[in-house]
Amino acid sequence: MAPVQPPVNVWAYKPWWCQPWSILATGWGAIAASWWLFHRYWLTIVVALPLLAWMVFFVILWPRLMQSSGLLDQLAANPMAANPVTANPVTANPVTANPVTANPVTANPSTRNPETLDPETVENAESEEI
Repeated sequence: MAPVQPPVNVWAYKPWWCQPWSILATGWGAIAASWWLFHRYWLTIVVALPLLAWMVFFVILWPRLMQSSGLLDQLAANPMAANPVTANPVTANPVTANPVTANPVTANPSTRNPETLDPETVENAESEEI
């Protein structure tokens, strides 16, 4: 029987400033600041409505959507897939994957300008062509 793995925590893949406590602290702090500064119900409501929608989405809905999408299970199986750059740094950027063939002028030795290369490189290139 395979061991039962605990469910993947959606917050494990988010930075500190995107954790539930920081989202709630920022939202409630902004709502409280609007009341503290202006003492106007209508202004506090105008500030509170989009912030409450933002907090509900990122603290309640987004984690549920991530869990139901199956993406967290894929990340748990392959943690390096969370960051495509660290997953395979060579192939993450096709330009830097092969610096010689990235520039068609330098890829073909016959099109190189010998005046722009150092003499040792020119000698090596000429000996390779023969």
